[in-house]
Parts: sequence; C-alpha cells; structure tokens
Amino acid sequence: VGVIVGQFDSVSAIHGNSGIGVSSVTKAAMSALRMASSDTSFLVADELIKRRNDPDFVRQVINDETKTDLVLNTIEGAIASLGEQVVNELGDFHHVNRVYV
Repeated sequence: VGVIVGQFDSVSAIHGNSGIGVSSVTKAAMSALRMASSDTSFLVADELIKRRNDPDFVRQVINDETKTDLVLNTIEGAIASLGEQVVNELGDFHHVNRVYV
C-alpha cells in the first residue's frame, strides 16, 4: 500500500500486509462454488467475481441454483470484509490524500 499525505508531492509511506489481498475474495468464491457443486478453478471464481451482476453468466457457472444466493452473498461479504481490512490497516496513517493498493 502506498500512502500520500500533504500536498501530493511524494509517497510518504509504503506499508505491506501479505494477509490482505484480493485472493481472500477468490478463495471465498471458490469455497461457495464448491458448496454449490460448481467448478472451483481460480479462473471461474475470478470471472464470477467480476461478472456477479450478470444473471446469465451466474446461471452458467453455478450448478445448484438453490445455492445462487449463498454464492453471491459470500462474494459480496468477502469484498466488504476486504474493504474493512484495508481501512483498518490504514488507520494509523493521518491526513491521507491518496492510497495506492
């Protein structure tokens, strides 16, 4: 994570936490897909994350239609959790103007 403070003139801090990343969303999607008897490849999970608002694509990917809400809610929850983790991680920085992830 790059953090810029002040007048946008330089990067004032670079901070990393390998425990935070989009892979947490992919892993959650794969787990939910597994529960829906669906393909659990990284490619399918990542594409579903990107196209989760496309009902036709969602129907193609999720084999057990009764688990569609579970899969989509799991993805949305993982995205929200990732956002919270990033915000919490940046809590020690003050007067932040930009954050690059």
